[in-house]
Amino acid sequence: MFHSTPYNLNGIFNPMFSNEGTSYKDIEIKNPQDMFKNTEFLGVDKNDKEPDIIGYAHIHTPLIVKYKNKTIFNTGSVGIPIEMRNLDEKDENNKFSTVASYMILEGELDSMEQGNISFTQVRVKYDIEKEIENINNSDMPNKRNIIKSLRTAISEENIQNI
Repeated sequence: MFHSTPYNLNGIFNPMFSNEGTSYKDIEIKNPQDMFKNTEFLGVDKNDKEPDIIGYAHIHTPLIVKYKNKTIFNTGSVGIPIEMRNLDEKDENNKFSTVASYMILEGELDSMEQGNISFTQVRVKYDIEKEIENINNSDMPNKRNIIKSLRTAISEENIQNI
């Protein structure tokens, strides 16, 4: 498990849509196999066995993807899970994206044997207004855009363009 990619904290892997034409295009990983690499950044030796399952976050898009008999999952986000590129704050399709998302994995930890495993994506109501109250009471910079992101499931980058 790692934050964004096995190479750094800011890379992007999202098989749901391409970042071509966005400011993220140069940090996007397009080949799913690259997500399973053992890297110095992860503190893993490149000669170690590559994992069969990896979990990551960063993009806030909850997903489970099978690739060459391996599994990639993204937990989503508590706050702004984003299933699509939301650009219109009035689009009613965005509303589902404002619920929290997390993943439950069940299986045998650190097993080197093939065995049973399950992935359960859980969606729960998230008290956005309570979080907004906490943000308003903080000294967090850029509060306006963060609050708008929480209410609309539109990323901060896209909010600045609206």
